[in-house]
Amino acid sequence: MHGELATPGITVAASTVWKVLQAEGTDPAPDRATTRADFPHSQADALLARDFIETVTLTGQRQYILAAIEHATRRDRIPGTSAHPTANRAAQAARNLVMDLEDAQATVAYLIRDRNAKYPALFDQIPADAGIQVVLTGIRMPRMNAIMERWVQTCRHEFLHRTLIRNEHHLPRALREYEQHHNAHRPHQTMNQAAPLQRRPRTAGPRTDHPPGHTPHRPPRRSHPRTPTRRLNSTDEVSGRRNVEAGLWDAELESLLLRAGERFRRVEPRRRMWDYVRGLLGPVGRKNSWQLSEHAKRLRTPRQLHRPSKRLRACPP
Repeated sequence: MHGELATPGITVAASTVWKVLQAEGTDPAPDRATTRADFPHSQADALLARDFIETVTLTGQRQYILAAIEHATRRDRIPGTSAHPTANRAAQAARNLVMDLEDAQATVAYLIRDRNAKYPALFDQIPADAGIQVVLTGIRMPRMNAIMERWVQTCRHEFLHRTLIRNEHHLPRALREYEQHHNAHRPHQTMNQAAPLQRRPRTAGPRTDHPPGHTPHRPPRRSHPRTPTRRLNSTDEVSGRRNVEAGLWDAELESLLLRAGERFRRVEPRRRMWDYVRGLLGPVGRKNSWQLSEHAKRLRTPRQLHRPSKRLRACPP
């Protein structure tokens, strides 16, 4: 509304726009829009991710594994494997995946995949006919399909890198056993250490079965004793000398500033040198760059004291 009214030169206050949106029952734009990061969380129950995995058998033959995982339940599905992922075999694997979802009565509305060239056009058409919309990730952006990429890494570390696959007939049987182990036994931290096909344990919460009229006792909050602050002076306490205040040294500091000011062409280094000397003579506990920069409110980092201090040391007596 601001943009459309700004074109003819009409200025509208934010409160007026808020009243119009509230009267129409429309939420503000930040609450109404869905970003790319919020999409997996808001649509987790209807998201399915898939990817191709490459592995090599003992005979040196390269095998391609098509895997899919549900975002909400973390249940993985492996429709099939192939040494030559042609268009017909990839389409058959897509049909097998859609039939598995229908048999499990899974409500999947979106399917996330990368832009791999192994996916033919028919591979996206089959899920579209079943009412599943295909969402492509960005180019070289694996974080947009992070759950699938994490499962691929887990499959490699727990199964493919620890198992010797003899040939293409041994790979589907081994993958079937790993799929059963992953769905029925392997715990997941996002599911309270439960497996995808197991019932999630309830998280421990506050007790709510108190009798009527009972007020739960809360222990009093412990107040930590405050440590008495010690006055920090510019003189040593052990020597017993009298405390020196920085205000008594204004005249001497003025003469020092006039004598050393010729070495600083700009005003800022002169002020830094002034703060450096006042911090050395002022109530600062430890005379280091960090404490001196905190004492001088206009200094942001202790590096700003290094160069003025070097020039001040080079000043002749």
